[in-house]
Amino acid sequence: MRCLGLKFGVLSFLIAVFIYVPYLEAGQLTALQQSARELRNKGYASQKKGDIDAAMSFYQRALTLDPAYFILYNDIGVIYEAKGQPQEAARYYLKCIEKDPKCISAYSNLALLYEEKGDYQESAYYWRRRIKLGEKSDPWTDKAQQHLADIAAKLGVSVEDVGRKAAPLTGKSYTRSELDEVLDKFERDIKRAAKAKSDEGQKQDEKDSKDKLAAFAAGVSEVEAKNKALEEKLAAFSQALSKEKEKNKKEKSALYAQLAASYVKAKLYNEAIEAYKKSLTLRADDPLIYYYLGLLYQYQRKDSKIAVECFREYLELEPYGKYNEKARDLINILQ
Repeated sequence: MRCLGLKFGVLSFLIAVFIYVPYLEAGQLTALQQSARELRNKGYASQKKGDIDAAMSFYQRALTLDPAYFILYNDIGVIYEAKGQPQEAARYYLKCIEKDPKCISAYSNLALLYEEKGDYQESAYYWRRRIKLGEKSDPWTDKAQQHLADIAAKLGVSVEDVGRKAAPLTGKSYTRSELDEVLDKFERDIKRAAKAKSDEGQKQDEKDSKDKLAAFAAGVSEVEAKNKALEEKLAAFSQALSKEKEKNKKEKSALYAQLAASYVKAKLYNEAIEAYKKSLTLRADDPLIYYYLGLLYQYQRKDSKIAVECFREYLELEPYGKYNEKARDLINILQ
C-alpha cells in the first residue's frame, strides 16, 4: 500500500540484522552453548516484533552463557544503534570483529555508521574490508563497492586511494587496551559534537555555522531559521513552484523534494513532511521520497505504522536500492 500520508539527511541508524550460521555443528555444542543459541533465537523473534528491550535482554543473557559466540556482539550493536547510541553500537561491532575478524556483518555495520556520521575515510576502510571478505555472488559485495565509489566521489579522490589510511583492526591482533583507546576516541568525538551543539550561540560556533552554510548550501539551526540566505532560498523555491505553466509534474515534484530537504536542514520537520507529500501527489513512483518520509515519521512523528508503510513502499519500488537493507531492518524493528 502506498502511504500518501507522507530528503531527510541520512541518519546513522539501522543496520542489517545478520543471521549467522552457528560456528559449531549442533552435535559439538555444549549445553550452555545450545542454550545461548536458543536465547538468541528468542531475541531475534522479539526484535522482529519491535520489542528491542526484550531482544537486548535475550542477547545479553545468551552472551553470559557463551561469551565466544561472536555474532551476539553484532546483534547487541544493532540494538544499541536502534536506541540511538552509536558509540555503544561501535563498541560492540568492534568486539564482534575482535572475536571473529571474518564477521562481514560487523564490517558493513561499522561502514554505514561512520558513513552516516560523515567520517568517510573510516567508512571507506570498513567497506574495503567488507569487499575483501565478501563473496562475488553476494549482492552486498556489489553494494559495498558502490558505497566505496560514492565516498570517493564525495571526497574527490580515486577509489583506489580512498579508505587506505590507518584504521582500527587492520588485520593484526589488537590488545584490549588498544581497542579501548579506539573506542574512547570515538566517545570523545561524540561528546565533542554534543558540546559544539550546546555552545552554538557563542561567536565561534556562529561563525562555523555560517561557514558551513556558505560551503555546503545547508540550512541553519532553529535559532537561525530566519537567516537571510535560507529565506532567499525558500523564496526562490516558492517562486519557481508558482510558475505552474512552465514546469511539468516531474520538475515540480523535484522542486517540492528540494524544498522538503531545505526544511529538514532548518529543522522544520512538519513542513518537510508536507512538502514531500506534495511531491508524491505529482510523482508517486519516487522510492527515495518514501524512504525519507519513513525516517521522518519514525524519528520525528514517532508514528511507526506510517513509517513501516513508507519503508515497504520504498522496497517495492526499489528492491535493490542503496538503503534496502536498512529499510528491511527498520521494518523488523518497528513491527
